[in-house]
Amino acid sequence: MKKWHITGIFAILIIGFLLICGCTSITPPGTPSPTTPTSAIGTTPVPTASVIPTATPIASPTIRDIIPGEGTAGTTISITDLDGSNFQRGATVTLMKSGYRNITATNVNVWSSTRITCTFLLPSPLDSGSWDVVVTNPDGQYGISPNLFIIRTPATPAVTIMPAGGIEITSISPVFAASSNSTVDILVFGSNFQNGISAKLNQSGKADINAYRTYVLDITRTQVRCYFNLPSNARGFWSLILTNPDGTTGIFKDEFEVRL
Repeated sequence: MKKWHITGIFAILIIGFLLICGCTSITPPGTPSPTTPTSAIGTTPVPTASVIPTATPIASPTIRDIIPGEGTAGTTISITDLDGSNFQRGATVTLMKSGYRNITATNVNVWSSTRITCTFLLPSPLDSGSWDVVVTNPDGQYGISPNLFIIRTPATPAVTIMPAGGIEITSISPVFAASSNSTVDILVFGSNFQNGISAKLNQSGKADINAYRTYVLDITRTQVRCYFNLPSNARGFWSLILTNPDGTTGIFKDEFEVRL
């Protein structure tokens, strides 16, 4: 048998032919065929890191103002606007003062996160002074506004001594009004009030404030209600002067106060 010997020229021709046919490599015999990698997308789930939600911290309540800002011991005061933020439904409202028992509000209504209305029954006797206002949410967080609310002792009624048949004034209610109020009605207790009675508030150095309406409440003539428009500069103590149609008068001196 003849043995074929591939010469160098012949080998070059064979390689050139293979290149022309598109073959770029020659795989030696016995070499395993390479496998084409396949994408794992859609076939193997890719593990993802678990996301742990973080709790948003809830802010504690804050208190900006309370209206009205004061009341008289022994009376019930309705708070029409406790202004602040972060109030929650179910919140409680308390007046606190060192050395005194707390006064807890009733009829608490949380209208929004910024407004509460409630009622305080102010005990008596009680010394005049400032109290802290505290709002506590159901989650235990609270806000405090020091010395925001003032409790005052009732004014001692001043009894006018008048000649027989004259007007006697024993007390009035209320004994003060806020300067922010444009109108106020004063209920006067006493005796010898006549239908058609007139009323005015008097303070030295200022113009009198005349009642725009008065009327005697009962046939015993022991109560009369007087209505006033308060000017913006009406702060201070005022005397109440009543005058009957027959000219008799009664004076309740410096017992009504217009406050800030």
